Amino acid sequence: MSLDEFEKAKESMTPLQIRRIITEKAMENAMTEGEFIQTLEDAGVTYACIGTGRFASVEHTAELAKKYKNKLIPWCRISPHLGVAGVRELETCVKELGIRGLEVSTFRERLYANDKKYYPLYTKCVELNIPARIYTTMNYATDRAMDIGRPIYLDEVARDFPELTIIAGLGDWPWVPELVGLARRHQNIYIDLAAHRPKNIAKQGSGFEMLLQFGNTPFKTGCSSPVHG
Repeated sequence: MSLDEFEKAKESMTPLQIRRIITEKAMENAMTEGEFIQTLEDAGVTYACIGTGRFASVEHTAELAKKYKNKLIPWCRISPHLGVAGVRELETCVKELGIRGLEVSTFRERLYANDKKYYPLYTKCVELNIPARIYTTMNYATDRAMDIGRPIYLDEVARDFPELTIIAGLGDWPWVPELVGLARRHQNIYIDLAAHRPKNIAKQGSGFEMLLQFGNTPFKTGCSSPVHG
């Protein structure tokens, strides 16, 4: 969509309608499967995790991962609002479809990571020995709380589920120091920077200075927990 088209659309459409149009146009130019795999090859990526969402069912995700089993690792997103049914669905996804991780979208579910509605899913993750990747960064939607992805809420989860592998998803800007503290504090918390271009992270003023400092420096404080990359 050109800038002129966008401005005209704003005059007669709601934000949701505009978003749908932009999404449709983006999907028209989306990569093919082959192009995506080639992009991974060109970038030197050994494995890539793929998930479910608005455009991909868990079955589609599982089949795609099976087709490229030496390159793709399938994950699924299950709403905690489903309750016991969601827990059963997770078990089915793992045991029958080969799903290997749970996506926890606090942003979309509008629930903090330590909300007890998630706890049955976390428990099942431990039982199935799969990791949970939890949305841990700022969101730009003004119809929900800015801190819904703040990392401090992972602290309670990590304490209640020490056997759960927790991946703090999408880099956690602007709470990087807080995330670094959590990674030092808990052996089961890992940091994922997927939402940020690597070339920008090391730039002065990026906000990731503390992560780079502690990630590249052995600790001298007696703390046994590393910053996981």
